[in-house]
Amino acid sequence: MSKLKCVIVEDSEIQRITLERIIKSHPDLVLVTSFRNAIEAKNGINNRFVDLVFLDIEMPLISGFELLETLNYKPQVIVVSGNTAHALKAFEYDVTDFLQ
Repeated sequence: MSKLKCVIVEDSEIQRITLERIIKSHPDLVLVTSFRNAIEAKNGINNRFVDLVFLDIEMPLISGFELLETLNYKPQVIVVSGNTAHALKAFEYDVTDFLQ
């Protein structure tokens, strides 16, 4: 089985570092890169193929949901948010999972 290529889109440095450590320790995942905001991620994700996005929702300028609407293709998405109010909306975007 090939490893899933992952990216992180998270504006919190602490959360981003934590996710990076988790992904790097998982044998079936490979971290391609991390983005500090959805603006960076928009071009970065559209310019390379990734299998899985760990996505924060509440970010400056554009939200994680707005980012999903701009992608040329739909990778699997795991929403990472402390706000459970985003869970229902996340599944409207056909996300794979929601982590709090």
